[in-house]
This record gives sequence, structure tokens and C-alpha cells, in this order.
Amino acid sequence: RMSAGRQSKDVLLRALAEMSGPTIPLGVIPVGTFNNFARSLHIPTTVADACQVLVNGEPHPVDLGRVTARHPPATFIFKEIVGVGVDAMAFAGVDCS
Repeated sequence: RMSAGRQSKDVLLRALAEMSGPTIPLGVIPVGTFNNFARSLHIPTTVADACQVLVNGEPHPVDLGRVTARHPPATFIFKEIVGVGVDAMAFAGVDCS
């Protein structure tokens, strides 16, 4: 279980995807600004209520996607959405921290 912002959670999801596939449970406690990932899974946005879901809730599978870029060569694991082309260029310089 981990409490982290979007970037930390994305790093963890990529590591889990590379290690062992879809069988490791991930408990989500939303502590960010909008918490889109938690909201899309209907996880409460208060820490106390989210903890209750961790204790009493049932696991649900989450699909991850994989995109491989050619220039420069890189592979990306993503959840929810991915942007390519103009969309990706527009956000390339944005600091999301």
C-alpha cells in the first residue's frame, strides 16, 4: 500500500507491471489535487473513508497500456489515458509536480 501523488503512483504502477503482471493488489489512498484515478475507481476522497475501502473493499482489476516510441526509443506504461503527436508535444515541457 502506498500514499503518493500521480507521478509516484505512475512509477509504482510501471514497476509492478514490469515485475509480475496483473496479480499484485494496489491500495489507493487519494491525497492529490483531483485524484482522477481514485475517482474513476469510486474510491472515497477522504483518507479515512479510503482506508475503510482498503480494509473492507474488494480488489478490482485495472487495465494498463504500453506504448513504445521509436524516436527516441522508449517504452511507457500508462493508466487511464495516453497522448501522442501534438497532444504529447504540448505537455512535454509541463511540470506536473
